[in-house]
Amino acid sequence: MENSPALGIVGLRLWITRHSIRAADILRVVKIINALRQAFRRHRRILAAAAAALAVLAALSAVRGEGEGQVVLVAARSLPGGTVLTDADLATAVFPEALLPEGSLADPAQASGQTVAGPLSKGAVVTSGSFLTSATLVAEGMVAAPLSFGESAPLELLSPGAKIDIFGPDPATGKSKALASGVRVIALPEAKADVLGSGAQTVLVEVTPSVAATLASATGISSLTFALR
Repeated sequence: MENSPALGIVGLRLWITRHSIRAADILRVVKIINALRQAFRRHRRILAAAAAALAVLAALSAVRGEGEGQVVLVAARSLPGGTVLTDADLATAVFPEALLPEGSLADPAQASGQTVAGPLSKGAVVTSGSFLTSATLVAEGMVAAPLSFGESAPLELLSPGAKIDIFGPDPATGKSKALASGVRVIALPEAKADVLGSGAQTVLVEVTPSVAATLASATGISSLTFALR
C-alpha cells in the first residue's frame, strides 16, 4: 500500500503544500524546459558551429601567445622590404617551439638597426634570414652600384627599397637623359664630404652590370640626379 500511485500523488501534493510551491509555478517551469528543448533542437546546428568556432579560437590563442612556448620577436606592423628596423617596429609573442621557423630571434638588440630584406606582415616571426646580408643584397644577375649625387640632391626623400629613375649626361653626347629607370635603392650610407669638400652623397642601388658601367661613365662627366617613381 505504501508504494501505490495514489499515495505517491498524495505525498507529492503534501510536499508541494509544505514548500509553498503552486501548481501554476510547476507548469511554468515545465513550459520553460519544453521551450528550451525545442530551441535546442531547432538551433542545434548553430550551437554546434558556435562550439566549433570557440574551439578554433582557443587553439589560435594557444598558438599565438597563451600557454607554454618560446618568446620570439614579431613584426609590430606590416613592414615593406628595405625597412630599417627600430624598437617600435618590433613586438614579442609566445609560440610553441614546434611551430617556430629556423633562426627565430628573441632579443630586440639582434634586430634593431637591421634592414629587412623583404616584406614582413604584422605578427610575422623575425628571423636571422629576414635581414639584408651580402647574400641577399642584390638579386641574381644584378650588382650593387654606388652612385654619387650632388649635395643638393634630396636624399632625405629616399629609403631602402624605393624605386628611382636616374638622369645624367649621355657619355656619347654629353646631353642629359634618363640613364636608368625603376632602379631599386639598397642602402643610404651616411653622407661624407669627399677630399675636395664637394659634399657628394653616395647611394647604393641595384642595377645590371651594363647599367652600372653606364652610370659609372656618366658620373665621371657630371653629377647625377634622380626622380622618385
